[in-house]
Amino acid sequence: MTKENFAMKVGDKVKFDFAGKKKEGVVAKLFPNSVHLKVDFERDKGKIVKR
Repeated sequence: MTKENFAMKVGDKVKFDFAGKKKEGVVAKLFPNSVHLKVDFERDKGKIVKR
């Protein structure tokens, strides 16, 4: 995906690869070159992951 045809917003649900698995997270914070996602892991609910 390119920036021209997809604009993320805070609160959007996105799927991404993490440790060889597909995870789903919610955009918590948005920056020009990175994004902070709130992800529920098995033992750590609500973890913030930076991508």
